[in-house]
Amino acid sequence: MVNTAITDLNRLSGVWRLDPNATTLTFRTRLLFIPVAKGVVRAKAGHAEVSGAGRASGTFVVDPASIASRIARRDAHLRSADYFDVEKYPAITFTSREVRSVGPGEVHVIGQIEVNGQTSALTVIAHIVARERHATLTATAHIGNDVLHVKGMNCFTTDVTVEAQYTFADATS
Repeated sequence: MVNTAITDLNRLSGVWRLDPNATTLTFRTRLLFIPVAKGVVRAKAGHAEVSGAGRASGTFVVDPASIASRIARRDAHLRSADYFDVEKYPAITFTSREVRSVGPGEVHVIGQIEVNGQTSALTVIAHIVARERHATLTATAHIGNDVLHVKGMNCFTTDVTVEAQYTFADATS
């Protein structure tokens, strides 16, 4: 069967679970216009539910302790209480309350992200491609420190680009 861009979310009605092993998240951080770091972070868990009317919601959980930028010293510092404090906050959670279809395969995922115990609104532009009962959602978000709440970085302009590919499998299968 051919992969097709989803134009109607109701075609995906049902309960879906995230396959963390088939999901990738990459990040690139810039301080002003200077590239600072890039790397990967692992997904922990997630699910989505789409009603027959095409209303969707879900949760996506990231493991901040898995941050890997290929520089061990930097990774340890990012995991420390100076930044993501993974001992105190072992998860970064995005909860979507609404998904709006805006074109063939394109959706706006509207929700909240919790980082370091603080919650912020976040809307992500994503693309959905489906094949049989599997769907892949690919999203890119520019996330600043007003969302990340990273300690000690308030006086800097920081953007993080996260490219996440979510592969869901129907939870009933």
